[in-house]
Amino acid sequence: MGEERTTFGVPEVLGVLAGLSPLLAVLFPGAGIRWHLLLAAGTFSALGLAAARLTDVLLPGIESLARVVAGFTISVALGAVSATWLGHFGLLSPRAIHLVIFAVYGLTRFVRPRADARQATGRSGNGRWDKAELAVLVGAGAVFAAILVCILVISRFEVPGARAFDDTSYHLSAMAAWRTFGDLRMIKFPVGDGGTAFYPVLGEIWSFLLLAPLDPSDFLARWSELPFALFSLAWLAAVGRALGLSGRSVFVAVLLYGATPRAFPGLMLTAGNDHMTSFLSLAAVLSALLLADRRSLGRAVFAGVCLGLLAGTKYTGLIYGLPLFILVCVSVLAAGRGPESAEERWGSRLLLLLVAVGVALLTGGYTYLRNFVTAGNPIYPQIIPFLGKAFLKGWEGLPRSERPEYPIRPVAFLLDAATAPALIAP
Repeated sequence: MGEERTTFGVPEVLGVLAGLSPLLAVLFPGAGIRWHLLLAAGTFSALGLAAARLTDVLLPGIESLARVVAGFTISVALGAVSATWLGHFGLLSPRAIHLVIFAVYGLTRFVRPRADARQATGRSGNGRWDKAELAVLVGAGAVFAAILVCILVISRFEVPGARAFDDTSYHLSAMAAWRTFGDLRMIKFPVGDGGTAFYPVLGEIWSFLLLAPLDPSDFLARWSELPFALFSLAWLAAVGRALGLSGRSVFVAVLLYGATPRAFPGLMLTAGNDHMTSFLSLAAVLSALLLADRRSLGRAVFAGVCLGLLAGTKYTGLIYGLPLFILVCVSVLAAGRGPESAEERWGSRLLLLLVAVGVALLTGGYTYLRNFVTAGNPIYPQIIPFLGKAFLKGWEGLPRSERPEYPIRPVAFLLDAATAPALIAP
């Protein structure tokens, strides 16, 4: 047997940087911006490398674009779940974030993916491009990218909340409260929406992860929606390729989504959770397509991660997650038949669904569990009716000053004339 050659490339450099990040955080807590930028590079390198390793283990053989955005999804899950439990025990701080991410990175080094994990085996779109349409589409894409870059440069010194008032009144304020107290206590307004104290918090936790390397600067945290906005375009392309669409169709779909002013640049440069919800909805769609293509434990785990993050971001995500979970169920139960018996086939598929549900609960169920324990209702302040009566009580019995401004009506929301076309459009 020949000796294995050890190469030292970009991943190894990032790994060294990732290993130094917690040391930098401990030794130089008040260092200048250069140290903080190095710390940010190390922290996100550690998170990205850990997610890449887990992606190769859970989703071997998926197409390269899907692998990239799946890795980002898993990195969000690793960081958000870790920070959630740090906050539960009152230990949430930028320094603790660095140490936990480094520990996660170190643990994933012991996980060994298959040698062929990165060899794509799924189907992808095809179709030849003629020169005219190639020139038009590439030109449109270049214009779109140039406009985004110009907007980023022009807006780099905007104050927090310049594009969305709830950034400073709710999202970033919650993050600031956590930085002060080290736990996940939520803000409760005396007027307006009184339900913010009970809402899911993964969007705000993501902002805290972006705050940690540059603490106390919120330069990254104030644009926490930006990565999800850009990766939503990649997820949309990955879904199109998984469906076998041609390259031109995928490209046009991405440009049409990017031409939505409310999304680009509207909510892109904010610290909310709308783009995060959109991104995770697309992730759940692709996870269902991956399961329909081939059933495996890793793909069921990934579906659970997507659904859990979606529900843990906001109550709207829970509403979107219900039909998406049905799609996952159909994908698992209707997947191609193998040589196993009927009993083995249905047993293995039900097991995959149970795995997906369990992972979803572990990933995004914290806020719902906290609401159930503290208020007796997982989606408090919304009433859960049963047979015409309030099975679990919500906010209707409270004084008006304590009620949320926007009650949650899942059925009406999904059937709303403005929402339904977006859910059924190709």
